[in-house]
Amino acid sequence: MNVLDATWLASSIVAAAPLLLAASGELVSQRAGVLNIGLEAYILAGAFFGYWAEVATGSLWIGVACGVGAGLLLAAGMGIASIQCGADQLVVGIGMVLLATGATSYIFDVRFGGTSTVSLKPMESVSVPVVSDIPFLGRPLFDQSVLVYVSYLAVPLAAFVLYRTTWGLAVRASGEAPVAAVANGLKVRALRWQALLLSGAMGGLAGAFLSVAQLGFFVHGMSSGRGYLALAAIFFGQWRAKGAFLACLIFGAAQSLQLRLQGLPSVPRSVWIVFAIAILAHLIYSHRGRDELFRIAHLLEAVVAIVVAACGILSADITLPSELWLALPYVLSLIVLGLSVGTSRMPSGLTLSPRPT
Repeated sequence: MNVLDATWLASSIVAAAPLLLAASGELVSQRAGVLNIGLEAYILAGAFFGYWAEVATGSLWIGVACGVGAGLLLAAGMGIASIQCGADQLVVGIGMVLLATGATSYIFDVRFGGTSTVSLKPMESVSVPVVSDIPFLGRPLFDQSVLVYVSYLAVPLAAFVLYRTTWGLAVRASGEAPVAAVANGLKVRALRWQALLLSGAMGGLAGAFLSVAQLGFFVHGMSSGRGYLALAAIFFGQWRAKGAFLACLIFGAAQSLQLRLQGLPSVPRSVWIVFAIAILAHLIYSHRGRDELFRIAHLLEAVVAIVVAACGILSADITLPSELWLALPYVLSLIVLGLSVGTSRMPSGLTLSPRPT
């Protein structure tokens, strides 16, 4: 059975959309020097308040706007604590996740009794003439909702803003050398506020996409770790837009693939081959490492690639537990983060205060 068909591709695109939205804002925030561990909270709050607002008003777009507003509100709280008061960004981010998890669960139980009693109509697809008729790729790529198209543009737009505008140059300066940026007259606090609020808005939009545009309901913990996957995409992408974009697509594809593989008796040959090609591509892409730890990691990766390729060539009849497939996106994020050891291009001033010490 070929699971890597047009249906899988279409669901991969949809699964990657909230990651692309959240990662685009997070990329700008981290380049400004603010590490948003609370991104998961923005997505969860955006999902709940977007759903609640659409149920209350009957308007999908008001739901989307309220989801964005919820993300902005939490980002404002993060900014007050970490930028204005100088609190540790990691601690504040974890606190935001706990706050959003508890608040959305409590309000959801009080308002809806713990279940989505009202199912909303998901956002309709908009077909792009001509290109949507392209065989295999047309409908998955060009017959999607408006917010999926927005997600296509989000990361490239973030890259344009960061690398082709004066504001983007100032943002990067505040993330690389905040004290020097202040000495040169840049308002680092204001820049970080702007970047953080942008991250909050995009995180809230990602959450509203899940509940309002894609599924039409809300459940406890609906974000399901997507905020952490978006953070992993930034790390995997080495704080560069094209790397983050690629990582989001990979995580989206893994999320879609695990849903299809859970019901199969054995791993299809095509999946083994794709896994082997992906590992080989990473080996080639990251060949520049020189330290001992990096060489050991590459050796292990090469061995895994050979084993996986052998399984594909020999059509190995191997059955893996469904729980393993369920964890595939998260295991994959841990693997790529581990393989990135020694090659990090993290902004030098990430999490650092602009005040001289």
